[in-house]
Formats: sequence, C-alpha cells, structure tokens
Amino acid sequence: EKENNPMSEDNKAFYSRMTEKVWNNGDSNGNAIEEFYAPDVVIHSAAPGWPTGIDGVRATVSMIKGGISGFELGIQFMLADGDKVAAHWTIKGTHSGELMGVPATGKPIDFHGVSVVRIEDGKVAEIWGVSDGLGLMQQLGAFPC
Repeated sequence: EKENNPMSEDNKAFYSRMTEKVWNNGDSNGNAIEEFYAPDVVIHSAAPGWPTGIDGVRATVSMIKGGISGFELGIQFMLADGDKVAAHWTIKGTHSGELMGVPATGKPIDFHGVSVVRIEDGKVAEIWGVSDGLGLMQQLGAFPC
C-alpha cells in the first residue's frame, strides 16, 4: 500500500486554504491572491487575449465573483502528486451581474470544473483548468439546451 507523500498532503492543505481565502472569503484585489499565486503564474487554460500572470488570476476571480451573488466554491475532491494538486470543484450562487458577457438573469448557478495547479516555493506557479462553460451558458439561457 502506497504511503501518503507529505509534500502532496501539504499541497492539498495549501489548495484548501487558497480556495477559502481567495475564492470564498477574499476579494480579487486584496492580498490573498499575492499570498497564494506567483507573480508570473502561467495560466495554461486562459482564453486568447486574457491577461497573463497574476493579473490573469485577478481578472478571473473578479469576473466570476462579480457576476455571482451568494458565491460559494466547494471542492468535491482533491488528488495530489508531488508538486501538483488536482481538484474537482463546484460554484454555486445566483447570476446577479454580467458573467462571460451575459447580463444578470437572477437564475441560480451550479457550475463545475477541474483545476490542476503546480506549486513551487509556496505559491501556485502553473494552472490548468477545464470547466463546463456550455452547461453554465445553458443555465443562464444564453444557449438552447
């Protein structure tokens, strides 16, 4: 039976703290982002033209949280291997502001995805992510089901 890697366990705890401080309790312009993300973090899944580095993280957090009231990001499960953590997450709330170009609808949101981060020197150095953007747009009525 494989023993838990202490580095992996520490990185899972780091990811949980980051989720709480940046996404659930922090604000997109506060110190929480600088605490958890390297200034030159590489966002592999960023859309073309999206800001890079820590500015891309700030823009992402601001865009998502700015469009959803009652915002709650929950981690369904995490897996860790050395310096990488993978998490399946859900975002719940109400679409109360512009989100991905869609004006507020007042509709409930239940949106999910998977993110993988690489942690280096106590900060997120790289991010990969996929999410159910089509499902979100369907919930908002932007695309027919």
